[in-house]
Amino acid sequence: GGGGHVEFGGDVVVRSFDTPADEIHWIYGQIASLGLTDFSRAAIITRTNKVCADVCGILRASRLDDSLPPVRFMLADELRLLKRAEVKDALACVSVAANPRDGEALARVLKRLVKGVGPATVGAVAANYREGGGAALADFFDPRTRNTGDFFSPLLDALAEGRVVVYDVESTGTDVYSDEIVQMAAVRLDPAGNVSERFERFLRPSRPVGDSEKVHGFTDGFLAERGEDPAKALGDFLRFCEGCVIVGHNVAFDVAITRRNLARSGAPGEFGNVWYDTLDLSRRYLKNLENHKLLTVAAALGAANDPTHNAMDDILATADVLCALVKGYLLPGQEARRAFYAKYLPRLAGAASLVETARREAEGLGGPAAARMLLDRFGVWELYDGAPEKRANLQLFLDFADDFCDPAQPLARQLSALLELSALSSSELDRMSRSANKVAVITAHQSKGCEFDYVFLPVLQEGVFPTFQAARSGELEEEKRVFYVSITRARKKLFLTWSRCGMNNYPSKPSRFLGMLG
Repeated sequence: GGGGHVEFGGDVVVRSFDTPADEIHWIYGQIASLGLTDFSRAAIITRTNKVCADVCGILRASRLDDSLPPVRFMLADELRLLKRAEVKDALACVSVAANPRDGEALARVLKRLVKGVGPATVGAVAANYREGGGAALADFFDPRTRNTGDFFSPLLDALAEGRVVVYDVESTGTDVYSDEIVQMAAVRLDPAGNVSERFERFLRPSRPVGDSEKVHGFTDGFLAERGEDPAKALGDFLRFCEGCVIVGHNVAFDVAITRRNLARSGAPGEFGNVWYDTLDLSRRYLKNLENHKLLTVAAALGAANDPTHNAMDDILATADVLCALVKGYLLPGQEARRAFYAKYLPRLAGAASLVETARREAEGLGGPAAARMLLDRFGVWELYDGAPEKRANLQLFLDFADDFCDPAQPLARQLSALLELSALSSSELDRMSRSANKVAVITAHQSKGCEFDYVFLPVLQEGVFPTFQAARSGELEEEKRVFYVSITRARKKLFLTWSRCGMNNYPSKPSRFLGMLG
């Protein structure tokens, strides 16, 4: 029942303020002055989600104030942050730098951020792609198109000269940075599309193949016996495809893992060949397939060879697919495609040089610095000039970049880690954020089971804590329990604050629970 005192071990500070903004700024200053190296030792706990959102809004504004030392907050609504338009703009800028072929990100950047490119241009290119005309938005940003007038020109020339190599790798997994190649297979095609030369090697991985054996079927024993030194096999492969154009199905993966394995093996030389993807080709031209897996595409085009997940079988099927697409679509459509490129290349030239400059500038930077530069370069800050809350969300996104980019990794990997964030579920993000070095801003219910050295309980006024409903119905026991739970989250020091003017600008009174503290 009655009032009574709550026993609390540590120091207690009780303060009142004129306005909620004064109150939250003071809390920000207090946290900054604690001199914490690990911000997760402090938390701000509010009674309701609504109050939590209001407090977060004021904290965001404080985060933008350069006169204050930076304090990092894990805001309760950070999980929804990545769905906001301004953060999607930021992610699109990062993707344009990280994935030159990401047409969706390019379209967003062009429509929203780049001056001088109208939605009509982006729309016309999208319509050509949709209707099977064969030109994609990313082509206009690719040196192949700008230098030759047709994105596919280098491929068609190489095929006519017998310089196309179709290749595929099998590996211990799908992480291009850490997994290892166990089989490489490649064929060179003559101008008629027949196999003129074959290359096949097994590579000895430095660790067991594990579950990947289920995909490729090679055991550790087989690879120990038949596999050779990766540096030698990779060096031989480079010689095999010297001066050739590379083709594969979903080949971006094969190219990336080959480059990483090459760098790791210490073999001399770089794998810098121009490459084309039959997956991309099939998406451009075969508009009514249910999917674009190699098996589906090979069947639709009547390929003579069946893919099986053995690298050599798969590339023979891929070679069949390539020749059918070239004969049926690329060659017959070349004139119309060239005319379409010629019409829109000049309109996108300014944007293309902007994107190229941004990519080049990003190369020397780490992930967070690259993200900051890209937001400047593409005018994201400018776009949200009069919107402090949106700018604060962008700042929060950059804080995220600081947390989730590992500076020891190559830039491409740091940027892809940042892009993967946007695909994470709320619970995965929540788990990652809890381990980040930030002050948690949470509700009393979310604080259950957590303990912090320093706890701040703001907005402690009648109608908020206890809530208006509880006070009106006289059901205060539950509110008292929640208050007790909240204050006992603090191990060292507890800060209790309220302001005479509430969040809604009405005069307010201090919470009756403040009288319970002796």
